[in-house]
Amino acid sequence: MMWARALGGTTLAALLVTMRRAALVLVVLLNAVATMGCAAWEVKRRFVIDGVCPSDRVTVTQAGVVTAGPPPPAPPEIAADPERLAIYYEKTRNPDEGDRIFIAEGCGERRWYTCDYPGAGPRRAGCLPR
Repeated sequence: MMWARALGGTTLAALLVTMRRAALVLVVLLNAVATMGCAAWEVKRRFVIDGVCPSDRVTVTQAGVVTAGPPPPAPPEIAADPERLAIYYEKTRNPDEGDRIFIAEGCGERRWYTCDYPGAGPRRAGCLPR
């Protein structure tokens, strides 16, 4: 019970729970920074090669995320059947939806890239110029 008095009445179990929560928050934040950093590094690497520009002159910024616009209206015979309508919407979905958009600038050039989110399923990996 000496621990409880030294920690202002907090038990060791409560302290461990708090430390685990803090560690989980730290892991989530580091993962978010690492995935953005990985994509930005990939964009910079591609721009250096594609734009023939030294890396110390290249800046990369995240500009947003690809969002889906409304799909075109389904033909009446498909709209009347819920199962066919679900297939229609999946078929007309933008495959780049959710991808991150980056802008790379350097040596007087500016290029746009899109990068997929890690773990987004069976999709391409990495960043592509747009």
